[in-house]
Amino acid sequence: MYNKLIEFNIESSFGCFNKPFSNKGGLLSYNIPPKTSIIGMVCSILGIEFDDYIEKDDVRVYAIEKFYDIKVSVQMMSKVRSSRIIFNNTSDGDIANIHQDLLIKPKYKIFISFPDTLVEYEKDFINKLKKHETVYNLYMGRNEFPISYEFISEYPIESKEYTCDDSNELRNLKVIGILKRSKIDNLKIETTNEDDDEEFDFFNFSDNTVTLNNNMEYLLREYPIKRSNFTNFSYEFISYYQDTEDLSSYFCNIELKNNETITLTKIYLDNKVGEERWIQMI
Repeated sequence: MYNKLIEFNIESSFGCFNKPFSNKGGLLSYNIPPKTSIIGMVCSILGIEFDDYIEKDDVRVYAIEKFYDIKVSVQMMSKVRSSRIIFNNTSDGDIANIHQDLLIKPKYKIFISFPDTLVEYEKDFINKLKKHETVYNLYMGRNEFPISYEFISEYPIESKEYTCDDSNELRNLKVIGILKRSKIDNLKIETTNEDDDEEFDFFNFSDNTVTLNNNMEYLLREYPIKRSNFTNFSYEFISYYQDTEDLSSYFCNIELKNNETITLTKIYLDNKVGEERWIQMI
């Protein structure tokens, strides 16, 4: 059972969220923090050590694993630019040139909801978040990139399940954040920002950066949502888009695949008074 929604923002000058299948020839980065990274941030605030575990039937069960029952959603709040950099790795005794994707000035809005089995952790988390306290430092993927974070709000969770029979109502909802794309047949992205008229992603040869375009759907087939036994990942096929701080864009005209359902949660954005927005928690 999930009773409360917690909203906060994170940002940094740089960031990277390495894809698990990247290798030393080139470390690729997700454009948005994986759920596994968000849970890591939550545990850093709470003081849960990422390598603390117990043995069960010759299998390591890490303390962090129970926190994957927390549900999350994330919305990009910056025009994320990425650049490929090269740095030297001397950890093996030899010097190796590592190519690394680097996010430039990333900013995200995070929504999380604790299950009632973790209610004491939820209280501690909210208290620390409001007081800007953390047991361990927060990083945007690497310890060179400290995170600046801000508590925004908390309120009782209000969710509703939609089926194909609710197609008319679902089509009119404005949804932000990430979506489980495997359940959706079709959707659109619209904006209230008339100045946002870019049509394509583009590459800047002068500074070797790639900039994502607003109002385009980006598909991520392997979004990490859980890690067990430290190295085994579970994934979700998701859809997302980038936006700016005014959150003027949203998913709409959502059409479900046959016999699929989707549960959406209502949110309250300070700068969108009177307008309903929804998210899907993963």
